[in-house]
Amino acid sequence: MKKKSYILSLFLLVLAITFTILVAKVDVRPVGPINPETGVTSEVGFATINSAIAKRFEYNSVCYNISKYVGFLAFAFIAFYGIIGLIELIKKKSFKDINKVLYALVVFYVCIAIIYALFEVLTINYRPILMDNELEASYPSSHTLLAICVCGSSLIVSHHLIKKEKLRIILNVVATIMMILIIVTRFLSGVHWFTDIIGAIIISAFMLQSFSNTINYLTKNGEKEIEE
Repeated sequence: MKKKSYILSLFLLVLAITFTILVAKVDVRPVGPINPETGVTSEVGFATINSAIAKRFEYNSVCYNISKYVGFLAFAFIAFYGIIGLIELIKKKSFKDINKVLYALVVFYVCIAIIYALFEVLTINYRPILMDNELEASYPSSHTLLAICVCGSSLIVSHHLIKKEKLRIILNVVATIMMILIIVTRFLSGVHWFTDIIGAIIISAFMLQSFSNTINYLTKNGEKEIEE
């Protein structure tokens, strides 16, 4: 089972890299908005399918605002586990005695930030609409990636960090609803190409699988659950 998990992680990594390259190279045509500075129409990969879907799902302010503000709630999960870590530190009075799952979670959050920053610099394509009269990087959907990674990682670690079953169930239900809601509303909002959403899902899947492998390794090497 352990070997299969690592193979799955490697497969998802290859898939994420391959899909990103395809988005950048296949069927690239000027079907995006016009750059207000140069007057040139922005080019987009998988132009045929992306433009066809974009025409059916134009900008929707309601869905955009839902995805935007619900996305902010993802930071509440980060704060929540930060509080758990602080309580753990106060109880044990030593950084070395803090549950290693919490350290792994911090590293995972840093990885999310790095991936976010990377694609801000490495622009694959631009949004199908102008935001504040400017072109913005669009691939992958950062809201989708953030929601899946933060909420998904909560589902992975909640069993190890939260002793109270009712609280854990509530947290897991909220995390699941948030993930689905943000993915759907981000797609329907019309501020991303279809491939932006798919790319975010694939990249997030790789990150979560790798994170899950790490947590399994740590917990099989003697980590105990802590009380919330």
